[in-house]
Amino acid sequence: MPDPATSDLPSVIPFDDRTRRVLELRDLVRSGAYRPDPREIARALLAHSRAFPAPEEPEALPGFDPARFIVRPAAPAADAAARRAVS
Repeated sequence: MPDPATSDLPSVIPFDDRTRRVLELRDLVRSGAYRPDPREIARALLAHSRAFPAPEEPEALPGFDPARFIVRPAAPAADAAARRAVS
């Protein structure tokens, strides 16, 4: 391990400004001191929606079929045959 007293490497790795702000924001959120201004958030959302408008015709979402998540109970004969095959 290099000796910090004689090494040319900095003892603390410098962060860029964005990383510093992210770490400060995390600390504020964890401590419960983060109080965003709702007006600023609304302004930012409106500015973003104006800069990047939604497409005229959005793509259709795939249909949702809840039946594919339902596991039907096995028929009694098939269940007995499966138990015999396992044992």
